[in-house]
Amino acid sequence: MVHFLHYILCLFIIGYACFWLVLAAESFADQVGISEAIIALTVLAGGSSIPEMISSGVVARQGR
Repeated sequence: MVHFLHYILCLFIIGYACFWLVLAAESFADQVGISEAIIALTVLAGGSSIPEMISSGVVARQGR
């Protein structure tokens, strides 16, 4: 039961963080004058690359 509650809590935290990330990215795009599509693609590229970078770092620390 505890694992299920942790899972639900993590889902809410991820959703909350994503909501604020989108708002911040839109605000940044407006302030800088860059198209929102360009900012969205940049955030998408970073979001898909960061987990792979973290897992590669963990494996490298293990010496594999």
